[in-house]
Amino acid sequence: MISSTRIILGICFLGFLTSPCLSATVKSKKSPKKKREKFDKPCVALIQDSQRDMDGGRHQKSSLACALDTGEVYNVDAPENWLEEQVHNKKILSGVSKIMMPQNIFVDEENFDIKMVEMPTIMSPVIGSGAPDMRRLSTVEGTLSVLIVRVVASDATTTASESQLANSVFGNDNANPQSVNMRSQYQACSHGKLNFIEAPDRNGRSSRTRIRKGATTLYIENVSTTRGYSVMENAITMALGDEFGVSSPRQLASHVMYCLPPNTFANGVAYAYIGWWLSVYNDEWCLKLSAQMHELGHNLNLGHSNEIQPYRDQSGMMGFSYWEESAPLMCFNAAKLWELGWHSNRHQVVSSLQPFYIGEIAAFVDDPDIDGPPMLIKLETPSDEDYFINFNRRVSFNSGTKEGGDEVLVVLAGDGNGYSESDLKAKLGTGSTYKIPNFANGKEISVEVVGINLQRRVANVRICLGDCPPECTSNSQCDDEDPCTEDICLAGSCSFNRITSDLCDVCPGQSTLDVTIITDDFPRETSWTVLNQCTNTVQIQGGDYTEKQTAYTTGEVCVPKGRYIFTINDAYGDGICCNWGSGSFAITYNGSPIAINPQQFSFGSSTSITFGEECPDLLSGPMITSSPTANPTKSPTANPTKSPTKSPTKQPTSAPIATPTSEDKSCEDDRNFALILDNGNTRNCKWLTLNPVRTNNRVARYCPRDAVKAACPASCGFCATTCKDDNNFTFELNIGKIKGCAWFTQNEDNMQIRRERYCYLITDDGNSLVTPIGVACQFSCGLCGGDSS
Repeated sequence: MISSTRIILGICFLGFLTSPCLSATVKSKKSPKKKREKFDKPCVALIQDSQRDMDGGRHQKSSLACALDTGEVYNVDAPENWLEEQVHNKKILSGVSKIMMPQNIFVDEENFDIKMVEMPTIMSPVIGSGAPDMRRLSTVEGTLSVLIVRVVASDATTTASESQLANSVFGNDNANPQSVNMRSQYQACSHGKLNFIEAPDRNGRSSRTRIRKGATTLYIENVSTTRGYSVMENAITMALGDEFGVSSPRQLASHVMYCLPPNTFANGVAYAYIGWWLSVYNDEWCLKLSAQMHELGHNLNLGHSNEIQPYRDQSGMMGFSYWEESAPLMCFNAAKLWELGWHSNRHQVVSSLQPFYIGEIAAFVDDPDIDGPPMLIKLETPSDEDYFINFNRRVSFNSGTKEGGDEVLVVLAGDGNGYSESDLKAKLGTGSTYKIPNFANGKEISVEVVGINLQRRVANVRICLGDCPPECTSNSQCDDEDPCTEDICLAGSCSFNRITSDLCDVCPGQSTLDVTIITDDFPRETSWTVLNQCTNTVQIQGGDYTEKQTAYTTGEVCVPKGRYIFTINDAYGDGICCNWGSGSFAITYNGSPIAINPQQFSFGSSTSITFGEECPDLLSGPMITSSPTANPTKSPTANPTKSPTKSPTKQPTSAPIATPTSEDKSCEDDRNFALILDNGNTRNCKWLTLNPVRTNNRVARYCPRDAVKAACPASCGFCATTCKDDNNFTFELNIGKIKGCAWFTQNEDNMQIRRERYCYLITDDGNSLVTPIGVACQFSCGLCGGDSS
């Protein structure tokens, strides 16, 4: 609670009262110790992003601010390039990080400015039961309250009435509800996953101030608009605390919107603090839908959307704001939507591990929680910036998009997991292609729009890292013998669209693992690991959480079959339940939940749970490449669809593999050879490598057969001028041990089984298609030709 004395002193510092008070203020200002003492402890670092109309155009400004425990916010005069570097490297997380001011700062109390001589120290997050509340005050799902503050200053008043302001945000005027408002548009864009509600009704200390229907009028009669927006912002913050008896306005609502009187924010549109609770508007801009969506978007951790210049990406709300109260109807670009997570069930990743996607991309206006083609595609680069793609269908709640309507858009941003500005790179119609050179491994990636179907709200795209799959003229040429894909010849290229069904295992030859953590009131204290006992390596891990009482999930992750130990740790030593919030955890392995005693949630410093199967031995199955260790993505949305990298499952061969010989082998396929598939269809040798994604399985299934091995040596990868082993070649067994070619013949009793298990597996060296182990170990694998009977 901020007392009346506290408010009077604060206003005296600003020079608002009579001469006796001013005299006391001047005396205080002469003491550097007095000015400096409020910064003797860390303050919360904030990034302020503002829109301004200057020099005939719209300009943006990002600056550093410092929030004190008292609620006051000081502008910090930090160089833009230094600030940009700290934000880019995620050293400063707005609303979360704390900074310590150096001793030699100059504090301008009248204008709430800090002049810097040297840069502040960025503090590491504090953990433990005595840690400050450092959570992000925004989330992308659930129900959040909003308070709109109308201001009566000494010389001007916010133009709109309380009811007008509340109606523009909530559409809650019973007589004349505004059908399109900030709440309704966020509900539409999030498909009902994010709902803003009115701040609870509350009476102030004075009879004229109260909160009703999510709005209030605050009287700041000792402050003039000529003092500027920073002074007015802090005066509002302190007056709200005094009027309603709270230490911070965030105790009144999840988000608070200050609607300043005219002339307070010269040339300004609005500004907001990234990842925090406050947004501020220049008078009637407080009524404009796009300004509301834009500034609350900053509170939700979104950065600006640019196109060569700031704000120029007008496909969504993080570009320009417009002087319209119920328009334009649009949402956010692909990078922002990916970060918000509302469409996570329909995400698709293209990378060096999954080098192409050919098929449909659906409009994000459709329901993301039903099965269908992806709505957002991420092109994952080796750097900390990725590309994001969506089909910007101009219809329904996106019918007012100002740019790129009914086109496929490509934007460049961060990795989609935190605050980042974005740049619109391409707007593609039917027949258009966008190419990115040196995307990964020196290869170019291309994004081609093959066709657009406005009625079905889909676009057909071909996204390929390097060369696209071979061309085709009919669907039959694309048959990959996989019952879990729909094989289509689309615009001359084979498209393999995954079919979702219980029969289609997402992790062939592997197991599935899903870990969910619900945090307590101190999320940063929690971390966990899953140790693979068979390989003694950490398979997956998580931690560094920022949200209280929030569910974080890995989604369904592919892992090798084996024995696992899940260990969860609490840095403070009091577990995650129940004195400081009701935290919990859950583990699902191969679709079945692991039994957990709820008493384990109050585990102290750590607890462990063992699950899984017995570790496989050398002969138990094919080598499986471990899934990458990664922190889980935040959920309150449904678990994202994972596009796993598949290791091949080799089909055992009934015929023995040929004994080693030293004969040479021809490197040509027999063009007249008729390869009879298991379903009775006939193909030629080239079919084995027609689809790079399916080559692994096809080679493992058909190449061990004597007739195929003899007729298709090139496609099977058995070509060599001399039949010998590569003495420098090594490969990994499924239990993690490294072996060379000679291992196959070291034990005569196990030789045949070892060959069947490993000789037809494809090793992973980072390329999209590599040859089987049998190429490097031709002699020991018995693949040198000759009589195989």
